[in-house]
Amino acid sequence: MGSSSAAVLHRLLRLLIETARFDRRRFLHGPPGFFPAAFVLRGLAWGWLLTAVACGGPSASAVRPAGFDRDVLTRDEILNSNARQGNLYEAIRSLRPRFFMTDPSVHSAGSMASMPVAVYFGRLRQAGLETLRTIAADNVEQVRYLDPTASQNEFGPMASGGALIVVLRDPSKLPDTTVSGIDGRSR
Repeated sequence: MGSSSAAVLHRLLRLLIETARFDRRRFLHGPPGFFPAAFVLRGLAWGWLLTAVACGGPSASAVRPAGFDRDVLTRDEILNSNARQGNLYEAIRSLRPRFFMTDPSVHSAGSMASMPVAVYFGRLRQAGLETLRTIAADNVEQVRYLDPTASQNEFGPMASGGALIVVLRDPSKLPDTTVSGIDGRSR
């Protein structure tokens, strides 16, 4: 729990203790039609306490390092996870599943079809997401996700569904699945 959560819990517990110390007759029985304040305060304090306990633990943003970028999957993250033993597709699926999700902005008003996420090794376009299955996860330096707008600006209309830019640790292990360069022509 963060320090602010701990401070709130501390205040709530003090409130519970202090309300228990009051003279019950004087505090619980007010003028006719008066709802006992101790009952309300105690109920609120217990409600906050239960909510804090139920939602306890650090948030996802609290456990991530300061330099965390949700659009980049690094070698360190892969090596510090169980995904290091598999292929790159499985590593991305377990560590950054949103990289594979189709952005709602990709759908046009007249079409339900969507452009798939393009895969690039450096600036070379690959055959598709299945290419990621041919790369060992521990041979990757980083994978950067570009949203549809950024990928289209970077690579043109063929990448209008978003893009994954893969930087390999050992470029000699590049699979032979290159489709085209930036301009769409085979290289």
